[in-house]
Amino acid sequence: MWLNFKACKTPKVTLEDAADVDGAFFEKMFLLQDLLTHMDEMFAEFVKLRSSNDWIKTQTTIKEWVVGRKKSVPPVPVAVTT
Repeated sequence: MWLNFKACKTPKVTLEDAADVDGAFFEKMFLLQDLLTHMDEMFAEFVKLRSSNDWIKTQTTIKEWVVGRKKSVPPVPVAVTT
């Protein structure tokens, strides 16, 4: 199953000028594009981790966290992009 974006809400875009309906539309599209870009980046990081040798260790850590043996999950190194 693919990611479901039905519950995602972008910040409310307000019309500063009633004549600028196009501006509000493009602002909303920018926000949606930004969301999809971040989701793509997170998925790419997951695929890198999932295909790495560290996956078994990460999977074990997640399972321990889910069943409550660990109070927090150690941070997973993620490449920061700007």
